[in-house]
Amino acid sequence: GATAAFALVTGPPLSRTGMPAVGGKPAEPLCTICHNLNAPNLPDGQVEILDLPDSYSPGKVYPMRVRVTSTANESYPERRWGFELTAVYQANGLGAGTWIIPEIRPDSLRRATYPSASASTWKTRVYITHTEPSTYPGATSPQEWSFAWVAPPVDSGTVLFFVAGNAANGDLGSLGTDDHIYTARDTVLAPVQVGVHFPPSRGPYHTSLEPPFPNPMRLCGDISFELARAGNIDLAVFDVQGRRLRTIMRGWHDAGPGFAFWDGKRENGEYMENGVYFVRLRAPGEPRRLTRRVAIAR
Repeated sequence: GATAAFALVTGPPLSRTGMPAVGGKPAEPLCTICHNLNAPNLPDGQVEILDLPDSYSPGKVYPMRVRVTSTANESYPERRWGFELTAVYQANGLGAGTWIIPEIRPDSLRRATYPSASASTWKTRVYITHTEPSTYPGATSPQEWSFAWVAPPVDSGTVLFFVAGNAANGDLGSLGTDDHIYTARDTVLAPVQVGVHFPPSRGPYHTSLEPPFPNPMRLCGDISFELARAGNIDLAVFDVQGRRLRTIMRGWHDAGPGFAFWDGKRENGEYMENGVYFVRLRAPGEPRRLTRRVAIAR
């Protein structure tokens, strides 16, 4: 409950839109990682991206809306609503443009990126999400949020938009039986498709392991890594005595960026106690395991 309340106040964790792999970047997870008692996109509701143009002009500001419609939580008087949206270049999966939050109730939405020092797989993406004031407790369906997208400053090709919407029961628990997640996508074409300037993709690749994000973790965290060469990997969590507590990923992985998710649990499904742990990656061609410290503080 405390973890869910924290996420409610500050907005959802980043990179939870359910975006598939785009431009060589791995797929993003979805809000159902935590709101996980219902399958996504059940026929009782939907999320929509509204007012986007068919094509964009570089640098122009476009007002837009996200709308969540659902009957799933209508019997709960404290029901709440939420969303997370981002835009990427179709060519390489990097973040495209940014967001303007309305001056009226500026605390109701959040524009967020990964810290500049982070090497997260999705560090170039800019997200816009709800915060606690814009969950509209008790409000009926549908609910909308209004803001604006600022197009890239140059013609950079087609831009893809991905959104996840949440119709929650309002009990502030991430495992609520009537928290329902919906997804949608939209496409905005560049005005010219010849001689397009694509933002450069990073390369060559280098083997690295980034600290879990967030750190400390309250419930769950993202783990980003990069491989200089393809091969078998072993990514796991250990305690301070060096005992393996959870295997996160094991097997073949292509060269390039990678992503894993740790739900803060042991191998047997029990949640870890508060404390310090270590995430270790054995990567092809590396004589030693790469290690990052992570703390759990609930």
